[in-house]
Formats: sequence, structure tokens, C-alpha cells
Amino acid sequence: MKETNEYYLMHKDIPVCLMEINTEGGIIYIGINDQREVLGVENPDETMLQVSNMLRDSIKPDITSCSDINIQKMDGKEVVVISVVSGSDKPYFL
Repeated sequence: MKETNEYYLMHKDIPVCLMEINTEGGIIYIGINDQREVLGVENPDETMLQVSNMLRDSIKPDITSCSDINIQKMDGKEVVVISVVSGSDKPYFL
């Protein structure tokens, strides 16, 4: 079984991280800091909508078919999780 790349980051870092996983795919956690402490997000539904819009509007070619966004509870806090599979229309860019 292939090991999955996991990135722990805050919302502002998503475009950079998506470029890093351009070749392999991976999982992005919004609401977990660099020390892997769960901070959570204040409004996970709004954050999911913002992330979805950002993926659709900022990353070319479109990666919405290669991504899945959901909310998970970790340590009693809500975290937004973005799963991105390796796409077939590489390279992806901002």
C-alpha cells in the first residue's frame, strides 16, 4: 500500500501546498498547525465553501474532480480535510 502524503496547514497556505502535491496527491488539514496541534476552524462550513471556490477559481486546469473536501472532528474540534488525488491534466498551476 502506498503511503499518503499528509500536510498540516492553515488556510492561507493551501495554494502552496497544492503545488507541492501536484504529482502525488495527498491530504491537507485546515485547522492544524505546524506542530500538529489541533486548533480547529471557527466556521467549518464557510471554510469548506471558501476552499471549494478557491480550488475551482485559482487552480488550473480545474482540479475539482480530483479533490474531496469534508469536515472531521479531531480532539473535539472541527478540521477541514481536503483529499487530492493525482490528476491526469498535469501540470496544475495557480
